[in-house]
Amino acid sequence: MSFRKDALIVLLIVILCTILVMQLFPTEPLGTDAGTFQPVPAEEGAETRADDPRPDIRFTMDVHLPEDAYRALSNRLSQTARAFPHVSVDVANFAPDEARNRLLEAAEAGELADIVMLDLAWVGEFAAKGYLSRWPNGPGRTSEDPVQRLTGWNGYRWIAAYETDPYVVAYSGHMEIAAPGETLPRTLEEWAGLRARRGEKRVADGLIYADLEDPGAFISLVSAMGGSWQRADDGRIVPGEDGAEILGLLFGRTEAGDGGRPPLYPLAVMEKLEKEEMWRRFSDGTLPFIVVPLSELSARGLANRQLSGLTEAGAAGTFWIRGTGLAVSSASAAAEEAFDWLETLVAGRDSGTARAWQLHMLDAFGGDPELPAKLDALRSAAALLLSGETDAAGFAESLAEQRPAP
Repeated sequence: MSFRKDALIVLLIVILCTILVMQLFPTEPLGTDAGTFQPVPAEEGAETRADDPRPDIRFTMDVHLPEDAYRALSNRLSQTARAFPHVSVDVANFAPDEARNRLLEAAEAGELADIVMLDLAWVGEFAAKGYLSRWPNGPGRTSEDPVQRLTGWNGYRWIAAYETDPYVVAYSGHMEIAAPGETLPRTLEEWAGLRARRGEKRVADGLIYADLEDPGAFISLVSAMGGSWQRADDGRIVPGEDGAEILGLLFGRTEAGDGGRPPLYPLAVMEKLEKEEMWRRFSDGTLPFIVVPLSELSARGLANRQLSGLTEAGAAGTFWIRGTGLAVSSASAAAEEAFDWLETLVAGRDSGTARAWQLHMLDAFGGDPELPAKLDALRSAAALLLSGETDAAGFAESLAEQRPAP
């Protein structure tokens, strides 16, 4: 009887152990849903960038750069690609002299590239025609940055400056060869006295050179003499109230008069000089003053020859600003991403932005959609002045004749 009781106890123990083992190891395979836990599905759009990589984007980019500058841009594009591995960019580099017309034609046809390089003077025109996307959270004319003041339109920013190159006055450092015994004039009266003394000696060679085929150089020359620029009621950009006197000193000519009155010769060089001829004469002292972009002066190791201005009233240091910037087309399908990409491209790059402009320069030239046409008008009027077809007194009239049709 005792043996049977012991056997029954053993059997019960075995059954209990079997039940426990079955509880510990379910019959369902590991990893299957047994119905005891259901994860809450993520809300739509809540995925992180790591979990949901950004879609690939392909931008087109249109620039106009010389070979060395294009290589520098290519290096920056390679660096930017590391931060935007999902973005690829097809870059086309065209000749600068055809860039504006070609870009306008592409924009009118709805074929403007996603990202375009514009000269600073073109930005207002492209923005006003609706070809550009405005920069997010960026002011235009309210900014103190002279480049944004030049390129802002309708109160908004439209471009990221890529290169800026202000015009400056350079002084050879002496006047012994060109004007022996003379010192550096610093007022209009002193320039007038120098002109009169040179007339008495029948010295007709000019002392100051600016390429009048370049409206930026012409604008800078007048400003460096202390002249102002203003936007007339009809929209023309004209010299201010002191313009006639300054233009007369620079370009006026009178012959010898009765009573032995000496002639008066222009202070400006009245001929077009080739670059090397200009630099040769500047180097040998026969041409003591030149108006050039700062980049050209620096490239020759002569940045220390920069003069604040030709008069104390014109002592701004920098004058007209030429340069380029990068803008986003209004037709781009990924404008927001393009702005982010552009900010990275230009981050940390010194565009060479000039110091603050004089107020009259900002008021005359800033934010003008018609600026390219008005600069062409200045170029044509300056050419008439240089050729002698008009004089300083008739310059305003010749400028009116060159005014572009509204």
